[in-house]
Amino acid sequence: MRSVFFGGAAIACAVLSVCRASAAPVDYGHVGDFNVCDDRRVNLDERIRKCKDYLTQGGLGAHDNGAALNNLGLAYLEKGDKQNAPDSYNMAIKLYPQAWFAYANRANLYAVDGKLDLALSDYNSAATLGPDDYRVLTMRGHFYGLKGDYARAMADYDVALKLAPDKGFLWNDACWERALANTDLVTAETQCKRAVALQQGKADPMDSLGFVQFRQGRLADAHATYDAVLALNDKEASSLYMRGIIKRRTGDAAGGDADIEAAEALDPKVATTFAGYGVSRVPHP
Repeated sequence: MRSVFFGGAAIACAVLSVCRASAAPVDYGHVGDFNVCDDRRVNLDERIRKCKDYLTQGGLGAHDNGAALNNLGLAYLEKGDKQNAPDSYNMAIKLYPQAWFAYANRANLYAVDGKLDLALSDYNSAATLGPDDYRVLTMRGHFYGLKGDYARAMADYDVALKLAPDKGFLWNDACWERALANTDLVTAETQCKRAVALQQGKADPMDSLGFVQFRQGRLADAHATYDAVLALNDKEASSLYMRGIIKRRTGDAAGGDADIEAAEALDPKVATTFAGYGVSRVPHP
């Protein structure tokens, strides 16, 4: 399955904070450094106050203004303030037009709100201004995948993988997009196995591998992979559902029905989700 980026509290998985690189420890208590806006040692209200103090001192360069406002937007977002968060990103972009990180974070908000054209425009701006940051390409690739534009999703993930080949979740997501598109499945399997190796003990890449094997018609292998996922997490609805589909297609109607019913109890939309991928519960012959 795909890594989660959008929706509810999960949006925290897809935000870009800006930190000043330093060989020495950062003095967060000093108002002269925009890292005060990302000080996780204090509560959100205190972080927001420190950030505002930093911004009102004057004499800041465009980058530092943009970085501070971006991080202020993240603090507002963590607090659930969806009015001040976009306002902060807007101001960051106005004061520092090269603020690709603010474009990316604002795009996430647009995506959550269903403003897809605005989201794509901001993702494109972020990718143009920050072409060497794998996170921007990951976000846009994820967005394309959710829209069903798998070709563009795969292209973004493939570039992101070249920039950050040590990130297991990227290998998983690249594999998953190919599985959904039902294309280039040999590459998809290789990517999934790389993700499994980098994320040992994690269910997501194994779940993706099981779906690739299902697409390849290797039902016995897929069944074994889903068994392994469920040994790690017996509440993994997608793996339960797909194991149920495989059981039904290989003659175990009762066992398949039991898995499918358990999956639907965990996620009432699981059948609809997989129907969208071209997989449906078929009558046992």
